[in-house]
Amino acid sequence: RGIPEAAALLLARAEIENAAALDALQQAVLRLAFGPAIAVVARLLGLVESDQEVKIRTFTIFGQALVFKKRTSKMGACPALGWMDLNDLQIKTIATILREQAEAILRAAMERKS
Repeated sequence: RGIPEAAALLLARAEIENAAALDALQQAVLRLAFGPAIAVVARLLGLVESDQEVKIRTFTIFGQALVFKKRTSKMGACPALGWMDLNDLQIKTIATILREQAEAILRAAMERKS
């Protein structure tokens, strides 16, 4: 599930040190993960993919999930919930709530546009 701890630490260190090698990885993530999501949000809102509102809404939706990615961080959501490891029920709960939140964000934006 997710990136192995050693890989996550390597990426975190590369980011802190502003490693140039990380640029290619970040561009790949933007293209492969965020690109399709931005396209979907743009289509739902009737806007172009380059629109800043589309990108901000997409990043906001992803950001809600990111607080759960680092279970060992003292600042993350998992330790605050008393979760040292994620089980299937916790993952399902997170996914359900994230889906509800994303739907609410997009529904409100779509209603505002009409």
